[in-house]
Amino acid sequence: MGGYGSGRHGGAPTVENGWKLDLAHCIRKGMIKPGQRVTGTMTWTSTQTGEVTATVGYEANPEAVWVRLQYTRTSASGTKKDHDYRVRLETTRPHYAGIRWWFRCR
Repeated sequence: MGGYGSGRHGGAPTVENGWKLDLAHCIRKGMIKPGQRVTGTMTWTSTQTGEVTATVGYEANPEAVWVRLQYTRTSASGTKKDHDYRVRLETTRPHYAGIRWWFRCR
C-alpha cells in the first residue's frame, strides 16, 4: 500500500489541483500596491506544457479596500459565462510590526 502509482487517479477536480490566488504574492510582484490603484491581468500556465490555463483581469483599489476580478468561464458543454466581482481586503497587524493583507471571502 502507498507505493508508486497508488492513490487517486482521475475523478472530480480537487482543491489542490486548482488555481491559486495568493494576495501576498501579488503584493510582492507589484501587481497590487497598497495605497495605489492598479489594473492588469494575471495568467496561470501549466508547469508541464507551458500552456496558458487561466487568465483573470483585475483592478485593485486598496483605498476603497477591494480587488475586482473579471474572467470568463467556459463550462464542459461550451457555454461561456462572464464573472465580475469584488473581493474585500482586510488587514491585521502582526506582533513583529507591519501590516498583513487578507482577502475577505463571504
